[in-house]
Amino acid sequence: MSTAHRSAKTSPTKGSRSSALMPAWIFYSGTASVTMGMLGMLWIGLADSEPDSIVNVLVVFGLGATCVSIFVREVVLRRVARRRATSERRLDSVFAAVKDHASRRTSEKLQLNEHSNWLGEIQRKSQAAEVLGSVAKAHLEVFELCGEYLRVVSEQLQGAGAGSPRIPVFLEGRQIVAKLHHEHLLKWVELEVRAATDEAAINEDISDKIALTTRALDCLTRGLSSYPSDRILTESKKVIAGVLLSLEVADACEHIRKFSSAGNMVAAREIFENKLEAIKEAALAREIDEEHLRLGEAQLLAVNPNTAT
Repeated sequence: MSTAHRSAKTSPTKGSRSSALMPAWIFYSGTASVTMGMLGMLWIGLADSEPDSIVNVLVVFGLGATCVSIFVREVVLRRVARRRATSERRLDSVFAAVKDHASRRTSEKLQLNEHSNWLGEIQRKSQAAEVLGSVAKAHLEVFELCGEYLRVVSEQLQGAGAGSPRIPVFLEGRQIVAKLHHEHLLKWVELEVRAATDEAAINEDISDKIALTTRALDCLTRGLSSYPSDRILTESKKVIAGVLLSLEVADACEHIRKFSSAGNMVAAREIFENKLEAIKEAALAREIDEEHLRLGEAQLLAVNPNTAT
């Protein structure tokens, strides 16, 4: 597909935090809409009652709904938001402590007591990420901290003399952290891919769908750069790559139709040929399942501008 018609929109910065509390105007607009709908249904249900009684019931119901919505947002949701913010601040303090230890050890001999402290910090950080569960950033940072530990310990093992008491301790620590490294990477990828694909599913704009699906694919690609033979990552990437191809073909077909209708056959043929070539390259790379490739090619050939009359 020609890059000329691709959207320049970018996905949100990774790791950035969205507002913990929904903006007031969005929340109250939504609750107002729901309340109006319920008032309408209540009005219909009370159609046979006295007018004064109907008005009184509607007023009481409306005031009650307003009070409940204010209580939910200003008390319940704010309390939840504060708890989440407190948890994230605690998590950030642990991140900072572990990173500080890592930065001090990159060029120094790692002593056994230092190693023990460092390993304990990583394990505590891992537990904190598990408590937060669905916070993708927490799992990503554990993964990165584990990667730093594995790098430093590998360097320390290379410089350790034969028979050094540090060797068995480092080997055991490396085994523990390697497992955490893999687990938190998979969890981060799972959360990011799920968030991106869920958002893409409810988004009606094709350019946004492509951007979100590309973000999911990038996460899987990053995971595979660390664990290229991981079956879960490999199969997931194949599926997401197939979805992305379908979206890009649909987008390309739409642009081909528009350019063809406008008589701009040069642009239509360029998009067609670029996307057809991309499908052939994907088939050779075997990174997309054959069904998506076959359907994509058939969909593209159906709008072939070279056969237009």
